[in-house]
Amino acid sequence: MNSFFDLFFGPGHTPIREQMDVHITLDGDGHPRIEPLDGEAVSLSEEGSIKKVSVSRDRFFACGCAVATSQIGGMCNPCRKISCSIHHTRCAVPSCSRPLCLECSRFLEDVRVCSRCYEPLRRQLARQKLTRALLRPFTG
Repeated sequence: MNSFFDLFFGPGHTPIREQMDVHITLDGDGHPRIEPLDGEAVSLSEEGSIKKVSVSRDRFFACGCAVATSQIGGMCNPCRKISCSIHHTRCAVPSCSRPLCLECSRFLEDVRVCSRCYEPLRRQLARQKLTRALLRPFTG
């Protein structure tokens, strides 16, 4: 198979024009790996009609949601990845409010915070629990 357009036109089709967007990376051995992203081909059928096929690949946000079915939420501050509107949030600490993806979020009592605010907030909550436990005998 020469191209992925052969799936639509059949082998041996005569393309009038083909355009393909590809992503080229190197594999572990240093050999180039070509990954087709989008493409378009215009071909002439045996009957003389013009066929046009556009191929686009499924795209996903960093959270795993499909771009086609989800709205963009925002870019995470620590890792710079893009998340959908459902999984994108901000740090719950009012003085911080950094945009966060799921991967960079730390959960503390059902609240999403960034890694920078996690330890100070965890210590503050631990101190509050300890203070409540120590004062419980005196407050009834």
